[in-house]
Amino acid sequence: MRTQEELKSLVKMLCADDIDYPVDYLPSLKKSKSSNHQIINRERTEIVCPFCKSIRCVKNGTTQYNRQKYYCKECKKSFSDTSNSIVFKSKYAYDQWIKFIDCELHNYSLVEESNKVGISESTAFLWRHKLYESIANVKKGIILSGKIEIDGKYYSINLKGTKPEKMPGMSKKRSSSAYRGISHHKICVLSAVDENDNMLFEIVGLGPESNEMMKEIEGKITNCTVLVSDGKFAYQTYCKEHKCINEMVKSGTYSNENKYNLATINGLHSELENDFKCRRGISTKHLQGYLDMFLFKKILRYTTDIGLRDIITYNKSIPSQTKKYI
Repeated sequence: MRTQEELKSLVKMLCADDIDYPVDYLPSLKKSKSSNHQIINRERTEIVCPFCKSIRCVKNGTTQYNRQKYYCKECKKSFSDTSNSIVFKSKYAYDQWIKFIDCELHNYSLVEESNKVGISESTAFLWRHKLYESIANVKKGIILSGKIEIDGKYYSINLKGTKPEKMPGMSKKRSSSAYRGISHHKICVLSAVDENDNMLFEIVGLGPESNEMMKEIEGKITNCTVLVSDGKFAYQTYCKEHKCINEMVKSGTYSNENKYNLATINGLHSELENDFKCRRGISTKHLQGYLDMFLFKKILRYTTDIGLRDIITYNKSIPSQTKKYI
């Protein structure tokens, strides 16, 4: 994405009688089938093989659509500008991808996305999870520190989309269940937020929080001074091992004797519920992707102007060896 100053300097080079042609030509650039390749090719800072990460790569001609191809001398494989991006093998234009991303940021359903973008529902579903997979890279650099609020969020197991031959055996119907509330039949999403608004939403296993689950997120927390939590023993054990203060907020109370509360993390859980309402049930195998997208949208709201969020999301979804405008 060029800066406003660069675009202004280009426009100043035009004369009055040169304006009509660019104005008529500009919309076609966004609708070109090669538009995604052209953008990524322009932003590329180095040629790195997406398969073996070697830099021993050379240009290897172009396709019939004038798309640049590359050849890796190390692993002997070919690739293009869009390899390792959401637009890999996509014949759709930049304009349609931006519309789709905007729909995702506004929680449109697959039906609404397919109608607005001009694609099928199955393509919209595929695009959605390609986008979520690429956006997941954003959370890798997030580290929580200082005062941290932490709590578990539980979801029922959802096997939507599982093929019949891979479905588990049918359970017998019972008049009453031995597993009510939080049990090993529930998926635990460990959620945390620190004093600098860094957030974490991670699937850590089944059932209530345990010491093993806390070990799953150890790399995401550093220099914790105060851990605000409920009364689970796993949090108390973590604080003893990492020499930080555990401020316990008992169930049914708003705050403890030191005025610490879980209002921020509970508010995030409410936002998460509202974000998931329009999804009509989320498959367990895709749940982490939806959590990552929720986290990314929160980061966008904190850091990016509303008019640039779709473009920034697109930029975050292109290969790592390109420039980033965020």
